Order: sequence, then structure tokens, then C-alpha cells
Amino acid sequence: MTSTDPPMIAATLLRCTVGAFMIPHGLQKLGFIGGNRAFETQAFNTLGLRPGNVWSAIAGVTQAGLGLLLLIGLFTRPAAALTAVFMVFAALVGVRKNGWYWHNHGMEFAFFWALAAIVVALLGSGPWALDHLGAGAHERTNPHELPPRAPLAGRPG
Repeated sequence: MTSTDPPMIAATLLRCTVGAFMIPHGLQKLGFIGGNRAFETQAFNTLGLRPGNVWSAIAGVTQAGLGLLLLIGLFTRPAAALTAVFMVFAALVGVRKNGWYWHNHGMEFAFFWALAAIVVALLGSGPWALDHLGAGAHERTNPHELPPRAPLAGRPG
């Protein structure tokens, strides 16, 4: 596969989408782009995550930071796996009391993004990512391709 094959484009598109959707949610918890630190602090305190100001800041930095890593494609697999864990936690601790549906601020939205992050963790970054700036990455057409293996002894190459 080459970097322009549909599965490679899809992997990149999904990674960038998950990252781009996580960043504003993290920034909102930090009081940016329409966020309110007092509201976030109270919300985290209500959930039993005290002190709420500390936990909301940790959540905001984590969510925005993981989103940025996904958006640029750096440490993609671990960032995606941590995003999935983060979103499952958000679903089970943060919004479970609201039920399933997203229009009631339920778990549906968080579980959707957790699943999308799991798919990114499984697929990897796609071809257009900073993950591929490492040694030898420029030598392969497909960044997910394994290096060639040596033939087994006694078996033709």
C-alpha cells in the first residue's frame, strides 16, 4: 500500500479527527473557548474528584495534550490508547448518571470517541504523521510495513 491508498488516507483522517475533537474539550476544562473554570471545578467536585480545580486542570491538560499528539501524529498509538481510557473513564464516572444518549449528556458520545481512539491505536498514525520522522521511515512506502525478514535456514528466500 502507498500513502495515497484509501486505507492509509482513512487512518490519517480518523487520527486527525479524534485529535481535533479532543483539543477543544480539554481547552474548555481549562477555561478557554467558552469554558468556565468555576463551573468545571464544581462539576469535578460533584463527581467526588476533589479538589475539583486540580482534577479539572489535569483532565483539561491531558485531553488537550493527547488531542494535540493525535492531531500531529506523534506517539500516536500510546496517545490513542490513553485517549480511549480517558473517554471510558469520562463515560463511566462523568456522565453515566445521564443515561446513554448524547442529547442528554449521556455516555454515547464518550464511548463513541473511546471506540474511535481504539481504532486509531490499532491502525496507527497513517502515512502523514510525525511518528514517521524516525530512522528508516523515509525508506518504506508504507509506514506500517514491517522491515523485510531474513529467509529461514534451508528454505529458499
